[in-house]
Amino acid sequence: HAKAINALKRRLGRRRVIVGGSTYATSEKMILGFLRDRLASGKKDFAAVLAPHHIHAHRIEAIVSLCTAHGLSVARLSDNTRVPFDVFIIDALGVLPYLYEIATVAYVGGGFEGSVHSVIEAAVAGSPIVTGPAISNSAEATELKDMGLLQVVEQPDGQAFGAVVENLCKTRPAVSKKLRTYFRQRVGVSRQIMHTVMDDLYNQ
Repeated sequence: HAKAINALKRRLGRRRVIVGGSTYATSEKMILGFLRDRLASGKKDFAAVLAPHHIHAHRIEAIVSLCTAHGLSVARLSDNTRVPFDVFIIDALGVLPYLYEIATVAYVGGGFEGSVHSVIEAAVAGSPIVTGPAISNSAEATELKDMGLLQVVEQPDGQAFGAVVENLCKTRPAVSKKLRTYFRQRVGVSRQIMHTVMDDLYNQ
């Protein structure tokens, strides 16, 4: 997948990238609404890479239709073409963890559907995270929110999302640094606990 991600990175050029991970229809409408408004105001400085939670044909077609309705150009990973795009759809499994490396901002899905998906991959990549309000199922998401490293959008509204994204673009270097530090410490603590447990077992 690394080769495909590098090729995608080149095609994105200097645009800022919203990576939508494990998205559902609600969050896709929100992200694409933001892009449509941005385009309508004459700005073409953002692109979205969407990795839907379900990659059934009808779900992919629904995203393509919405892009077309919004006047957004769209391409898919499976197309293997070099056409320019505003929205790039990942219609294959196993690619998402690699995508966060190219994200200016990551949207992690599930927060409008009752339980947010894993925010760990995005955080490890140092990508500022946005999600919907349902994060109580995830200890990491709750902790990152308390630390100011994860932003919650209460309603799936394109303008509200846009305001959060634009602010995160400005603060990205600082947020990214804090996220990487947070996970280095977490990994360090995990290793320490593991060593202690192994020592205890060994010394019994």
